[in-house]
Amino acid sequence: MKRTKFLLAAFILALSVISVFAQGAQEHTNQTNMDVGPGMQVIKHGNVNVIVPKGAKVREEGGMLTIEDIGDYTGRKFEETNQRLAAIEETQEELREKIEQLAQTIEDLGSGNVTAKR
Repeated sequence: MKRTKFLLAAFILALSVISVFAQGAQEHTNQTNMDVGPGMQVIKHGNVNVIVPKGAKVREEGGMLTIEDIGDYTGRKFEETNQRLAAIEETQEELREKIEQLAQTIEDLGSGNVTAKR
């Protein structure tokens, strides 16, 4: 009887130690501290980590993860970049015009040809 109790206690102790180690191992594998390249990101879907380009459109369709095709992704990113560049060029031209106006105002102030504007 004593031997049975001892074996039962040893079994329960071993089982609890194994479950603690298994839980620690699972927490380690669930971490998303993966080495990803520049411009990439990790997306967690259930128990799976997926590495995709930053900004890629990802959608779930009936439990399946669908990632945007690389051609669609690059085309979309080029279009977004072109739009941003056009906006920057427009802002730059507006700033250039304002600087020219300021330079003219400074020149006029230096020569005394400025009249008060109200």
